[in-house]
Amino acid sequence: SRPLQPRVLLASFVSPDGYAGMLAASRLGLPLVLQARGSDLMLLGDKPQRRPLIQRALKAAAQIVTVSQALAHKAVELGANPDRVHHVPNGVDQDRFQPRDRTQARQELELDEPGPYLLFVGNMVPVKGLKHLFSALSQTPKVRLIMVGSGPLRPVLEAQAQELGISQRIIWAATQGHDRIPLYMAACDCL
Repeated sequence: SRPLQPRVLLASFVSPDGYAGMLAASRLGLPLVLQARGSDLMLLGDKPQRRPLIQRALKAAAQIVTVSQALAHKAVELGANPDRVHHVPNGVDQDRFQPRDRTQARQELELDEPGPYLLFVGNMVPVKGLKHLFSALSQTPKVRLIMVGSGPLRPVLEAQAQELGISQRIIWAATQGHDRIPLYMAACDCL
């Protein structure tokens, strides 16, 4: 077998991975590529204890890839060289994610109640702002919410739903396989 000969070190999140990646890349004599995905810059970049580490990693990076234009601007605001920042949006599998008949999708999911339906897909963690979603849902009496995913916040969210009187309008669908997500998206009015 051939020995591993890396040519670059990729850190998938600017914080905390970026700083550790910067140290490792320096020791290994490799260029560092950072990938900014969202909360690693937008939330953590403004935290006083993390900001200096994030700034050092951004300045040391040979290249920085961001999934949104807003993240590209934030990276530059935090000290990244603009010539090294590249906006590359996340891709979409157009064979899997395409328009489908909403009525048929709702029948497949056995959604018998009238809509509109909102959909959340993801980890139930504080950074997602789900408490705000639930507050908004309490102000829109005819709207239903499908929660696809799991996470440590679920018991807190269930209690909040009970307190707000919206439990009967929330469907807890648990974690679903990637092949099922397009069906949920087709059944809903808003993601």
